Amino acid sequence: MRLNPLRVSAQENQGERAKAAPEAAARVTLKQGDLLLVEYTLIDRESGKVVETTSEAVAKEAGIYSEESRYGPRLVVIGSGELPPGLEETLANLHEGEEVEIVLPPEKAFGRRDPSRVRILSARELSSRGVVPRVGMTVEVRGERGVVLSVGSGRVIVDFNHPLAGREVVCKAKLVKVLKEIGEKVKGLLERYMAVEDVGITVESDTVTLSLPFRLLYSSESLAALEEFARDVERYVKEVSRITLTSILFERSAAEQKGTSGLEASGGGQTA
Repeated sequence: MRLNPLRVSAQENQGERAKAAPEAAARVTLKQGDLLLVEYTLIDRESGKVVETTSEAVAKEAGIYSEESRYGPRLVVIGSGELPPGLEETLANLHEGEEVEIVLPPEKAFGRRDPSRVRILSARELSSRGVVPRVGMTVEVRGERGVVLSVGSGRVIVDFNHPLAGREVVCKAKLVKVLKEIGEKVKGLLERYMAVEDVGITVESDTVTLSLPFRLLYSSESLAALEEFARDVERYVKEVSRITLTSILFERSAAEQKGTSGLEASGGGQTA
């Protein structure tokens, strides 16, 4: 008997989970556009190599850790295509806090290999972009990312298929939380583009107000990130109809204010 590779782990654990946790929370039926926090690791089944993970410990153990990457639960929008379709389908049927390990066939992972996506480019085209092609290098051409397969005679062969196209992928995933409150949705979307430690977020009715350090308003990179964030809110948080920005140009510290009040009380201030 061959089990459905999308639900192997879930089928094996369903009976045990029902016995061990008869009072578990009911499943939340998810729909397109719902926002989730998810932990996951993707593994090439054939080689056993970890190709993507939200876990810092797993990344370090697999030798793919990057200081530039942000680890921890990742915000995922159902139906956005950010994750393999088979993994999205599985997440949409989990409890909060539930973990699964599934095997995705190519058509539910990163698709079948498409020979037409292996293309011949001129070396001159790449060099005009400041790229000196080498075998194994990842390049971006006209918005597509590909891997250089060969270089020679002024020609470069690039494979624009996903690196895992045509392969089965093992997915270990946990549905950490379904975001329901407006504030947590807005915060989750903002974290995609910038650190939120310095940003105050206030929600009043259908209006979100962001309190930003003044320096961010003069950064072209920050402004571009805020524009992307605003588009995400417009697309995924229908309860919000307005986003406003505020910033403080100058503010005395509490100690300074206390000192000033003391001078005025003792008559040390200026007189007319």
